[in-house]
Amino acid sequence: LTTLIKEKKYLKFYLLRAYERSMIRVIPSFRIELKGIGAVRNEPDHLKRARLTDEQYGVLSAWRGNFRKRWKKVLSIERNGHVSDDLLFTRHRATRYNRVVFYMLVSTCLTCGIRPVEIKKLRWKDIKIWTDPDCEEQHTIINIDSDVAKTNRFRDCIANDFESTYLRFEDFRYEFERFFGESPKDNHLIFPPIGRNHPLVEITDHSSKTVYRCLQPMFRLNLKRLDDELGVVVSRVFQ
Repeated sequence: LTTLIKEKKYLKFYLLRAYERSMIRVIPSFRIELKGIGAVRNEPDHLKRARLTDEQYGVLSAWRGNFRKRWKKVLSIERNGHVSDDLLFTRHRATRYNRVVFYMLVSTCLTCGIRPVEIKKLRWKDIKIWTDPDCEEQHTIINIDSDVAKTNRFRDCIANDFESTYLRFEDFRYEFERFFGESPKDNHLIFPPIGRNHPLVEITDHSSKTVYRCLQPMFRLNLKRLDDELGVVVSRVFQ
């Protein structure tokens, strides 16, 4: 029920936007009592999917904005042939890579609504940029293939921050090349296993779960660190 209520609000937003741009003549009215539909379940709170509170979202957004600002500054300095003095990005190579991977995982989950089990299987070819021919706005589209999706059904995920998600992935490509020493191929995992025994993995079959386990300890460790850093527990939302 909670999911349907959220989706109804999103749909209302887009219909209102379309009406304001004269793309539709009338805003449809949905006078449906969702609780009366037999297939709709209203689960008790402890069984509902965890969601960020306003406080959690606020502190997490501030953390993401600060991290992105520092990261872009470091990238600008390094691409001009200089060395940054930002300790967050100049420590051990693996530490820097893990921090950026964690930031990318959190940001992608928040802006695209992708499930954790799916994001670990994304390939570089799944990230697309699309330009709306009517208004020239750019949008990030992530293809979720049927062998990646939790429901085994293909779908497209559209980021809620327009082209910003795509630009983040383009900057992450630099970190990927810096860490692994080579450019990723279209069929490479965006977030491949990390370790000496795990070279770059070119995925053609998603049936093996062992490929994706290395991200879990790193993600949980960084979530706990983020809880302590922010002073607000956000880790439960991403479990």
